[in-house]
Amino acid sequence: MIDKWLSKTKFKEGYERFVKKVLSSRISANQLTIIGLVIGLISALFIYLSGVFEELLIEFIVLSIIFTIISFFIDTLDGSVARFEGTTIFGGILDIFCDRLVEVSIII
Repeated sequence: MIDKWLSKTKFKEGYERFVKKVLSSRISANQLTIIGLVIGLISALFIYLSGVFEELLIEFIVLSIIFTIISFFIDTLDGSVARFEGTTIFGGILDIFCDRLVEVSIII
């Protein structure tokens, strides 16, 4: 969703150049997907901990927001890397599964 919005903005060319030069030869889209999953689950953990340790509520909420934004940004990167490397059925399923897992974890 975010990457579709990004593709319609002025930042598209610079973003794609960054992905092509910096990421496409160093890390795979599936690796980025797993990294995004881990960071998203850490965000969900911070949300849970904000209810357990109410004296640290603000700190955990701020951390969860930061980690959620990072997870969403990595999700845009994995899609861009996949388009440069070539998409696969497994990669598409992995991406959708990990995205939904992060979303459900945050909601729960």
